[in-house]
Amino acid sequence: MKNLIQKLTVRDGFTLMELVVTVVLLGVLVSVSIPAYNGVAEETQGKRNEANMQTIREAFFHYFYRMHQTSGRSAHF
Repeated sequence: MKNLIQKLTVRDGFTLMELVVTVVLLGVLVSVSIPAYNGVAEETQGKRNEANMQTIREAFFHYFYRMHQTSGRSAHF
């Protein structure tokens, strides 16, 4: 019976201070990670734009070359 009373009176859980510290730490982590994510996203977009410009440049030169060949025909496809 004494054991049962002790089990019922013991309070397991987090204190208010522990919860506040946890929430503050999570806030700090989120505030640091969001700008880092935005920087990575911008860098990725820039690399994607460069790759797209290179593809367009290659397609233009390929088209220009094919349209201006002097092999007897003005252009062949």
